[in-house]
Amino acid sequence: MAEQKVAETPTTTTGMQRKATWLTGFLMSMGVVILILASAGPLAAQVGPVSIAIWGVSALLGIPGVLIYSELAGMYPDSVGGMTVCMGDAFDKFTKWPKIITMWSYWYGWVPAIAVMSLLIGDYVNQMFGTHFTSYEAATAVLIVLFVMNYFGIVLSERIQLVIALLTVAPLGIITIAAFFKGVIHFGNLIPFRPYGDWGPIKNPAGLWTSGISWLGIGAAYYVATWSSLAFECITVYVGEYKDPVKDTVKAAWTSGITVTVFYTLVALALVGVFGVAGFAENADYPFFKLCEAVIGGGGAKVAMLILCLGLFMMANTSFNGTARILYGMSMDDLNLKQWLRLSPNGFPWVAALFNVAVTYVLLSFELPVRIIAASNLAYMICIFMPIFAFIILRKTRPDHPRPYKLKNYYIPIAWFLGILYIVIIIPGAMLYGTTVMLTGCVITLGIVPLYLYRRFVQDRRAKTTA
Repeated sequence: MAEQKVAETPTTTTGMQRKATWLTGFLMSMGVVILILASAGPLAAQVGPVSIAIWGVSALLGIPGVLIYSELAGMYPDSVGGMTVCMGDAFDKFTKWPKIITMWSYWYGWVPAIAVMSLLIGDYVNQMFGTHFTSYEAATAVLIVLFVMNYFGIVLSERIQLVIALLTVAPLGIITIAAFFKGVIHFGNLIPFRPYGDWGPIKNPAGLWTSGISWLGIGAAYYVATWSSLAFECITVYVGEYKDPVKDTVKAAWTSGITVTVFYTLVALALVGVFGVAGFAENADYPFFKLCEAVIGGGGAKVAMLILCLGLFMMANTSFNGTARILYGMSMDDLNLKQWLRLSPNGFPWVAALFNVAVTYVLLSFELPVRIIAASNLAYMICIFMPIFAFIILRKTRPDHPRPYKLKNYYIPIAWFLGILYIVIIIPGAMLYGTTVMLTGCVITLGIVPLYLYRRFVQDRRAKTTA
């Protein structure tokens, strides 16, 4: 689908160490597989069996998007912090604020995953063993382990992630596939295949395809699904640490994108097929426990859930790693506080990670995972579509800029389609989740303004005066 030319691996100028490979990105992205469990239930209750198609389509459309980010990453191989850092100077001719807000939005779009995974781990443990851990107690235990593990560098984190991936993603796939062979999936639960359901005061029992309410629900469901289904773009966070920034980025994009698309489609199909829409509404927040019981019985289900908790921890690690590097990358570009530039002896931005720990405790006050996701997804949508438009602009303003990995020209109209799609679906998302959630998202998204101004007018001026 694309032309590919692998350039020589450049020497990093970021202070990070080039020890990662495409497998590092792939393994870090495998935590994304678990994200569907955070919102599959609410989406099924909202649009019925059509939610299965939403999960599959949203992940599938993420692949060309991540390939677009990969071209940008190839243009700036020493970048640290993901796709938004790779926007280059696409908007600088007008103002730096689009880049500043987009990069911060990327951080805010990812950091809630730490809180969401901590909530789910605590709730699953309480369900299995009858314990009463609070969300803050569960989060504290998770965060301590994450910080200690990552302080010693990306290589150790990758090895632990590999072990956890083998213990979680494989069982998740096996249990899902076993559900098909064991006959616990009732395909009658998919009929009628219409977007029927309800959310809050809005009821849509008929789910007619010609109804505006139906399409509003589909748009809102797609809005929430993108937070999970596009998250494998996290492979671009490690561009500044890949041994071969171009080849490793592209390979990680393809392998992770295909894996997530297949998993999301099968898991959503299994969950709706076992529970039905009405049954799913009763188990909307933590459905996988009941699926395990249906497939392997009560005792086996507890073992499976322990394994799944490791998977949730893996996703928390993906977010913990990526968000610290996002803040580090912003500070490298003089767009955020200098404090985030401090690295451990093995190259981990540990001060930035401590900031993420503090933010996680604040987000835990939202309590419900789907509300945390909805609040942060406004920011995430910004950082999804802005690099796509940067790709379009740079193709026009910098046609001769070296592109070690260059997509075919037909990706330009694809980019237009994806960029407009991600802007449009913000509207039903805002209408569904209400003013409080969206205003929270707006306020935190604009939180970069005072931080950037402090960096520019206080820290940078102080440094010049000292020099």
